[in-house]
Amino acid sequence: MEGRRITGQNDNDDFTFAPLNATCNLAVHSPGDVPSVAVATTAGPPAATLKPASLATSPAPTGNAVLFVASGLTAPPGAPNPLAGRTFVLMNQSYESALASGGFQAPAGMSPVRGFLIACVNRQPACQQGIAATNSSIVSGARADANGKAQLSGVPAGTHYFFCLGGINRQLYKWDFRVELKPGANSVALDQRNAVPVN
Repeated sequence: MEGRRITGQNDNDDFTFAPLNATCNLAVHSPGDVPSVAVATTAGPPAATLKPASLATSPAPTGNAVLFVASGLTAPPGAPNPLAGRTFVLMNQSYESALASGGFQAPAGMSPVRGFLIACVNRQPACQQGIAATNSSIVSGARADANGKAQLSGVPAGTHYFFCLGGINRQLYKWDFRVELKPGANSVALDQRNAVPVN
């Protein structure tokens, strides 16, 4: 397979990549997509500005389910949708479960997602640990358009976990929930009812 893997972050907190090539004698595999996880600051009011990383080469379709994702959030006139340009991913387990399965542990009193984001902003070794764990769990990914909409195609039907990050009124939120995909079209709307603050 040919794709990319995350190798670290640059001075702007954007992820950097290196080529990833591998072969498998048992079956054809495809590279996964990369989630956006960088936050702007670690102090002061909760940061809501995320810098989405470039998605890896989209994997070849492996299933017949399609997930249509729409933002149910509104923005003031002339302002972009709060989820515009965010990276949406489907995983084979919840995001926090993926971090835990990779051995990532957040500091006491801090959520795993917040701990992971801070580790990446501060360029700590735990960031790479979390990246490896989440990359291995990603099934599909797409970047939202200006209206906060995206389409994840070629996904196997069954149980998956949707994840993304976004900011609402200077508060960082996560959408991390289970979805049951049937063959054909499926849809989900993202709003504050299915979002959880990242603390």
